[in-house]
Amino acid sequence: MPSAAALFSGAARAGEIGAIDATYFDRSRASRHYCRRTNYCVQTTKVTKLVDTDTQAILDLHCTTTWEGNDAEICDQLARKHAGELRVLTADKGYDCN
Repeated sequence: MPSAAALFSGAARAGEIGAIDATYFDRSRASRHYCRRTNYCVQTTKVTKLVDTDTQAILDLHCTTTWEGNDAEICDQLARKHAGELRVLTADKGYDCN
């Protein structure tokens, strides 16, 4: 079994089918005092990941704290970047709004 570092870096041999999905991470652990003192206002981070379905390796990550654009644009970026590696890209219905 490949190491976790090899899987995350995409060093494992990629299959032909990829899956893309996004999730949100709450960043509200910072204290109110710190937020006021540093003018810190980011509360949520959106992470979009592209995963090889054969090896479960994370091929790519896209992180954002802004809400500009949509999921289809991020999906297009990641799909073009890995076009030579994957033959099929699966996603949920939210990615077909181009």
